[in-house]
Amino acid sequence: MFCSTGSFFNNPNAGGGGAPAFNLDGLGATGVWSMSRDLLSSFAGNARYTTATGVDSFKDQTGNGNHFGQGNTSLQPAVTTAGPNSRNCADFDGVDDWMSTSAALSTFIANNAGFVIVSCLIDTIGSNNTGTPGGNQTIFSDTGVSTGMELLSTGPSAKALNFDGNYDTQTVTIATATALVLTWRHDGGNLYISKNGGAEASVASGNTSSLTNQFQLGRATGAFWFLDGKIFEIATWSAVPDATTRDTIVSGFMTHIGAT
Repeated sequence: MFCSTGSFFNNPNAGGGGAPAFNLDGLGATGVWSMSRDLLSSFAGNARYTTATGVDSFKDQTGNGNHFGQGNTSLQPAVTTAGPNSRNCADFDGVDDWMSTSAALSTFIANNAGFVIVSCLIDTIGSNNTGTPGGNQTIFSDTGVSTGMELLSTGPSAKALNFDGNYDTQTVTIATATALVLTWRHDGGNLYISKNGGAEASVASGNTSSLTNQFQLGRATGAFWFLDGKIFEIATWSAVPDATTRDTIVSGFMTHIGAT
């Protein structure tokens, strides 16, 4: 799955812990965030995040300035390390921590296509609303809950969602207290979800109805359930990379945090 040369392997500070150097140069990502490494070589030397009480700004490495921010110190995720490789991560407390960009969802995905990859470790899942999405612990979403990935205690599972006039959802079984790399993909009239490079589960889903709301981490909308878990890295695309490239991206994210 990996090759020894090329843009995936030219980032000297992305290694450590046995991980190969790896980055996303030239792959057209619309948003790139990592707590522990430079995923774009053009970002090298810049702060990956800043802190007040916790993380107040999780920096977008694309140079577009679409940082995840949280100005209220009581709502900021803590900085910690987690996973088999003890990587830096933002630790959301499950009570009220969340972060948001100021950019609309259309900055990151298209209405008919998008790819989101996130590496995380979920601590606990207390939500199990199997009805309308938006009422569960959420890893990422937009403020209008047109897209996203939320968590259910049944399974337990992660649920990808897309609103095309009606909600389309698909789930994959996960484990808590375990390093995970999850992907959300909307492509060719279908919605896909995958865990740790495994087979994608899919459901038919049309164009996303609205891309005007802000992209955020840790909650869906308002006073709903909040994420109880850690986020290591997240990246987005509006033009879906091909299958070979996606496999390499997933493998690089997994190797970095020690997911299996």
